[in-house]
Amino acid sequence: MKLKSLYALLLITLSGCSSIYHLKDSHVPEGYFETKVGQNIYDITFEAYRDEDWEVLEKYLFERAGEIGKENDFHFFSHSIIARKEKQESVIIPAVVVPEAMGNCGHQCTPSNSGMVIPEHQIEFNIRSVSSTFTYDSKVEGKDVLHIDGEP
Repeated sequence: MKLKSLYALLLITLSGCSSIYHLKDSHVPEGYFETKVGQNIYDITFEAYRDEDWEVLEKYLFERAGEIGKENDFHFFSHSIIARKEKQESVIIPAVVVPEAMGNCGHQCTPSNSGMVIPEHQIEFNIRSVSSTFTYDSKVEGKDVLHIDGEP
C-alpha cells in the first residue's frame, strides 16, 4: 500500500498541475492518440483514468480533432457517433529512482547513490475512453459539418 501511495505522490509531483490533455505515452493510460485511416479521415481516441466526466473527455476529443484539422489545412469536419468505453487495465510501471526527500517507501524500495529505487510494479487502472472517426474537408458538404474554429 505504501508503494502505491508513493507512486501516486510521484505521479502527481512529476505531472505538477498539468492537464490530462497530452499525447498518450506508454506508461500512463491517459491522453489522445489517433490513426490516419484515409486521405482526410482519422480515428481519434482520448482516454483518462482519473474518473473525468464523459463530457470533459469529449471536449478533449474535439480539441484534438480541431488540431489535426488545422495541422492539415482543413476548415471543416464531420464525425461518426462518439463511442464511450470503460475498462480495467493493468499497467507495468518500470523501476524509477526518486530523491530520498520524496519520502520513505519502506522495505519495498532500495537505496542507491542517486536516491531510492522504486521497483517495477503493476497498477490497475479504471480507464474511460471516447473515440470517433473524423472526416475533414476544406469546404462545407452536409448539414452535420462543423467548422474547426467554431464559426458557423
